[in-house]
Amino acid sequence: MDSNIITPHISRRYNQDLENIFNKVLAMGGHVEEQMTRAFEALRKSDAVMAREVIGLDRFINRQEANIDEMCVRVLARQQPAAIDLRLIMAALHIVTDLERVGDEITKLSRVVINLRDSENVDCASIPGYEHLVEMTVCAQEMLKITLDAFANLDVKKALTLLPKEAAADEEYRAAQKLMREHMMAHPEQIPSMLDLLNALRAMERVTDHSLNIAEHVFYVVEGSDMRQISSERLADIANKYREIL
Repeated sequence: MDSNIITPHISRRYNQDLENIFNKVLAMGGHVEEQMTRAFEALRKSDAVMAREVIGLDRFINRQEANIDEMCVRVLARQQPAAIDLRLIMAALHIVTDLERVGDEITKLSRVVINLRDSENVDCASIPGYEHLVEMTVCAQEMLKITLDAFANLDVKKALTLLPKEAAADEEYRAAQKLMREHMMAHPEQIPSMLDLLNALRAMERVTDHSLNIAEHVFYVVEGSDMRQISSERLADIANKYREIL
């Protein structure tokens, strides 16, 4: 944790509680990243066995969310934190919810791999639109990594880089969606498998949304403001301030 932002307290127990919450969120983020990496590998290899293993990881991630929620509630009740400590705890509660939902979206991607292999015996790479799904998955992976790095270092400068990346991801998603729907109209016999791919594409687009949410929580911890409520002009000023930081 950045000691320049989170200051030490007289109570050693309080310091340890905050540190534990921070580290537990980071650990959960690391497990979600691993889940994403393995899901992408399952997609590339059309590996239903690996996809099932990815789905199995989701229960562990759900338990992590519940444990961190309990830790945060205990600290809120016992210490009644204020200022940046309170913002950190509230952000942690929101971030683990986003991470749990990222895990759900990764599970959806894995279920598509299983469905195509087990039900239709189709290699994912043979379906039109597969390249778009790969691009969106790579984008989702990159944004998840950046936002978790931003949280690990409470780095607003890095968090702000998610804004243009999210806009680009949305544009890619809309373009891919349009092309895949046009293909379904021309080749109705491929509609079932194409719908599976569209569901997976949507799941990866949702991962980019949750990644941006986490970046917004990082901004909130450090700046004390909700990024979504700031005018575009004010946000540009803040972004320029951070660009000047070496």
